[in-house]
Amino acid sequence: MVKDLKVINSFIRWKFKDKKVFLIGHSMGAYLSLKYSEVYGDTIDGLILSGIGIDNKLNLTLPVIITKSICGFRDVNKPNKFVSNNLFRVLNKNFKEDRIIDNKYAFTTSDKSVLKRYSEDELRIKEYTLKFYHDLFCGIRHTLREDSIKKIPKTLEVMIIAGSLDPVCSFKRGVKKLNKSLVKNGVSSHYKIYENMRHEIFVESNKYTVFNDVLEFLRKLN
Repeated sequence: MVKDLKVINSFIRWKFKDKKVFLIGHSMGAYLSLKYSEVYGDTIDGLILSGIGIDNKLNLTLPVIITKSICGFRDVNKPNKFVSNNLFRVLNKNFKEDRIIDNKYAFTTSDKSVLKRYSEDELRIKEYTLKFYHDLFCGIRHTLREDSIKKIPKTLEVMIIAGSLDPVCSFKRGVKKLNKSLVKNGVSSHYKIYENMRHEIFVESNKYTVFNDVLEFLRKLN
């Protein structure tokens, strides 16, 4: 997928030769964007990461071990309720009172109308395969390794944004740890945390504050 991003970037740079190129990624897309900056960081002029953070090593290692073990005796190309249910249980444990009829995405936003529309969307992916989860956990762990982060160009400007109630970012802690790791390795990085917002900050009620901050970051680099 990172190579696919490189193909798209190359086309954009060919099509718009006199324009700067910025990469923005959210959630899984943020981890892919971070990995992109580790491999092809010299091909972008700025990086915005949303809904991403570093948790402790144990929290990343256990899912890898568990999914790898299950892959040994289950069909990897089918959903696995044990993995899926436990993941969403952890993500939603602080939002039990906000769930609406069988909705496992309460952690994403406090906007009930957004949750309802998403639940009713016939085109959304309803279940992910066991292999998807294993690859996801392995990819995140590799991307956040110190030796991977060291490969990011020191000239790259990075902005990290997240909601204060985002469990994917370990509720602020993960964002601060990622930013600290980037700065430690010489990358010009800063972060902003939006109070009372959950994982999907681009659809929360105060989303225009986020949009304006992103635009301001882009203006400064353009």
